[in-house]
Amino acid sequence: MGFSAAAFSMGARIRTFGLLVALTLCAAPALAEPAWILDPAASSLTYQSVKKNTIVETNSIRNIKGRLEPDGSAKVEFDLDSVDTGVDLRNVRMRFLFFETFKYPVATLTAKVDPAAFADLKTRRRMTVPLTFTLNLHGVDKEMQTEVVVTMVTDTMVSVASKSPVAVQVADFGLMPAIEKLQQAANVSSIVPTASVSFDFIFNAEGSAPAP
Repeated sequence: MGFSAAAFSMGARIRTFGLLVALTLCAAPALAEPAWILDPAASSLTYQSVKKNTIVETNSIRNIKGRLEPDGSAKVEFDLDSVDTGVDLRNVRMRFLFFETFKYPVATLTAKVDPAAFADLKTRRRMTVPLTFTLNLHGVDKEMQTEVVVTMVTDTMVSVASKSPVAVQVADFGLMPAIEKLQQAANVSSIVPTASVSFDFIFNAEGSAPAP
């Protein structure tokens, strides 16, 4: 009888453990955060450049796509053929002389964030956090740091925006010869080899409606 009781007790514990494991596995997908998909129509990226030491030009990249995974892996891609300077001829020069889109059509930002750092975002609604990311431009990877403002616009929409412009040094990406080509083509001098980049990326929870 003692042996049977012990065997019964052990069997009960095994069945209970198995039930707990099964319940945990069933519940995990429901508890997992969704992926977040960048809304290109609602998002923006602009950069300012300076020529002749005083003339400031503001350009934008129109075509952007991106995704933030539940594990915190993020990737945003910029179609450099969609650069918009407001002047058709300047667009052509930027695409072919500067970015050389026939060889490097896309720039990519990748990052890994800690989802736990945003556990109370739905309560706080707005947070300013440091961000380390890697920018791939013109075939070169460069790790960079900035601060971003993360705002919970709705329960299914998040804005990730630069707190202040991010300085991108042309020399870091091997683009100094491209600056010289632009200066010759436009017959201008003193193009400052630094761009100030600002962004506001809108992400929607996967499966939710995009921003209007």
